Amino acid sequence: MRFNRYTEDEIASATSNFADEIGEGGFGTVYSGRGLRKHDAVAVKVFERNGTDEAWRAKMRTVRREMALARAVKHPNVMGIVGTMKTSTTFSIVYSTLASCTLADMIEDKTFMPTVDRLHIALCVARGIQALHNMNFVHADIKSQNVLMTGPAQVWCIF
Repeated sequence: MRFNRYTEDEIASATSNFADEIGEGGFGTVYSGRGLRKHDAVAVKVFERNGTDEAWRAKMRTVRREMALARAVKHPNVMGIVGTMKTSTTFSIVYSTLASCTLADMIEDKTFMPTVDRLHIALCVARGIQALHNMNFVHADIKSQNVLMTGPAQVWCIF
């Protein structure tokens, strides 16, 4: 399976010039986007080229492993990659999603969730992690910012 290749203009347009940041981690920043070709909603993880050339190569090795894993894992609680975008200073992975927020957002907003919904979210995250473990991949960054949601009904784990 080949991933779509997007242009910088397409990604900038879909993310309203990277206006809606979903989360940030040690490797990259994730933005919400809409209307990217045939995908209604996307999450775009942007990796900035900073530091030494060796640091960039090491980061890109990790990115390639993440992409290979995404090709192999097909699970309802693990987001799939639909494309990439490359510039001279960044590399981006585009995930298909309908997520409107992260679990962290819901916690911060003090969104009320009945116990049954909280248990459902925990179960969905655990199933996503199990799918990764079944592929001999250990997710080393499990946190509420990496759990994308449309609400308690649908939960995805982002890499």
